[in-house]
Amino acid sequence: MSESSIQVTCKDEIKAILDVIACMQNPEYENDYVEGEVSNSPENDKKIQALIAINSDRYSFGSLSRCPEISIQLPKRQDCFFAQNINDLLAKDFSQEKQPSCWYLQDKGLFFPDEVDQCGDQQVKNYLALIDLIDVLKSIADHTSTNSLIFLQGEKLEITIEYDVEDLTELSEVDEFKNHLSDKLHLEQRKAIFKKVLLDQLSRTQKKGRFKKLINQFDQIYDRYLENYKVYVSEFSVESVMDELHEKKIEFVSKFSDTLSNIQNQLLTIPVAVILIASQLQKTGLSLKNVAVLIAGLIFFGFMRMLVSNQRSILEYLHTELQHTREQFKKKYDDSLSNQLDKVFNDLECRYIKQKKLLKIVMKSIWFILVTVIIMFTIQSQDISLDSFIVWFTRLFDPCE
Repeated sequence: MSESSIQVTCKDEIKAILDVIACMQNPEYENDYVEGEVSNSPENDKKIQALIAINSDRYSFGSLSRCPEISIQLPKRQDCFFAQNINDLLAKDFSQEKQPSCWYLQDKGLFFPDEVDQCGDQQVKNYLALIDLIDVLKSIADHTSTNSLIFLQGEKLEITIEYDVEDLTELSEVDEFKNHLSDKLHLEQRKAIFKKVLLDQLSRTQKKGRFKKLINQFDQIYDRYLENYKVYVSEFSVESVMDELHEKKIEFVSKFSDTLSNIQNQLLTIPVAVILIASQLQKTGLSLKNVAVLIAGLIFFGFMRMLVSNQRSILEYLHTELQHTREQFKKKYDDSLSNQLDKVFNDLECRYIKQKKLLKIVMKSIWFILVTVIIMFTIQSQDISLDSFIVWFTRLFDPCE
């Protein structure tokens, strides 16, 4: 092939062939050839020479004066295809699986794919839609080879791409199917669902007739695929919501527990502090030592009260966050999950109330111990017996006195 022929496009080659065919008297088509008699004229010779210039190896003719009958081998390649009609196109196996990169349909006078918008023929549209469907099927198939698709989904399903012009039917769902599989969400599961539907629909059909059945029943297959996918999404949604809910529950339970466990070590020091303070108080009256011990005790218990109050504030903040999360879940998901949501959040409410009561008990215990220390200080500083203090204390509340 000459250097100039490499730069020639498929359109140039086919247009040159059409120019020569136009010069033929009663052209006849047989197999991949067109034959006809061309009258000897400078204009016709110029057209023939233009075709030879495109590819001298493929197109070589003798002198018109000696042999006016010429035969042209029409290009029927993947990169360039001359088809008299759609039947001629489908006669080549590779055209059943993938449309040529450039092809000419003689009975429509159009080049494809460049002039596809100008084609109103439904049969051609059906062919192009089928080629799109085959591309989608290839993306789903586990293995592909020439005119063959293999799907593995528990079982093996092999489909041979083989069909006739009569099988070209309108495939209105192909574009929607392509868009559905372009979404990356659950993509592998979408493919698995479609393969399962194919197995159910085609496994009992003979291998040779599977692709034709797929074409003719694609609307049913696609509808079943959508129904099965909706069921999967519904089940997946409930499962994912419950997983999210479970994670939230664990998170809040942990945070609620931390309000007490974070100060557990400090709380354990209270009994030790009480014993230490009690051991340091002496019956020496209002001595500097007793006052210092009391002040130290007051500071310690003030610190403990502040610590517990801080934890109570954190607990209230967590409760507000819990209520906000509950409202978010209710807005996000429909009423079908209301029972599951209520069960989880009601349980968390109970945990909040329990934790709140525990912190109240801790706070009351701190006040009780503080009062006890003050009483001990009073007894020791005033040098009175415990019995005398109790008698004095009870008289304060005796209505008869």
